[in-house]
Amino acid sequence: MTRPTVGLGILSWRGAESLENSLRSYAEADLFSLFDEVVVFLPDPDARVLKVANKFPVTIHTATKNLGILENIAATAECLSTDYLLFTENDCPLIETRDEAERQINRSLKVLPREDVIMSRLRSVKSPGQDFDGLRKYRALYNSGLLASIKRLLRPRKVERLSGYARYDGLDSIRRHEKAFEDIGDGYFLVDARAMPWTNQSILIQREIFLNTIIPHARQVKTRRGANKLPNLEIELNKGRFWRQSGWKVLSGPGLFTHERQENRGY
Repeated sequence: MTRPTVGLGILSWRGAESLENSLRSYAEADLFSLFDEVVVFLPDPDARVLKVANKFPVTIHTATKNLGILENIAATAECLSTDYLLFTENDCPLIETRDEAERQINRSLKVLPREDVIMSRLRSVKSPGQDFDGLRKYRALYNSGLLASIKRLLRPRKVERLSGYARYDGLDSIRRHEKAFEDIGDGYFLVDARAMPWTNQSILIQREIFLNTIIPHARQVKTRRGANKLPNLEIELNKGRFWRQSGWKVLSGPGLFTHERQENRGY
């Protein structure tokens, strides 16, 4: 059976220091060699981020203005022609070896053809990194206090929406939510989309599904929230019922990338 093609798409709005840190981690591990195409998409680039991207064996695409995360990711996908896309952002360095990256990507490619599996999450389970608010909120729901118990009783939908973060809190937490998790062995779980929200960060997904299903739906969602007042994709997908009622499952293995921002860009 012919292996499907896989592209790596890296999004960076400015963030030269973070981009250099991540691209260096990819180069040192020889990660680029695992992909049929590698693209760095730079909306509204400054001289510093262009200088960084030009140091590495990647194809650079730019846009004259920042389109917002939703449209930036869609544009990144359009720059690639592969069957599958692995998305990272400038602050997603690799923390595993090339062999482990190859193992996890190939394992994902065996599961993703299932119609009910929408994506593979590749953010590290043991070291997810900065700004992981979902895990913080999950742990707050399950501390030993009376208030947490009351919140779980009064807000069952919130409990359901956060239960996927048990994946990052250990096996005991996963066992609390057995209906949402299916252990398929080798450190991999299928997690119901009702329990695990959409993420833009460090995911592997079929290109056609992403461009023809995910992006069109997100564009239809109206919200005042966003990053820099621009569409975010995560907010649009997680706001309504589309994602939670899709019947999809998310593949979650050990993960490859962490989240490590090197500079403050003001948001």
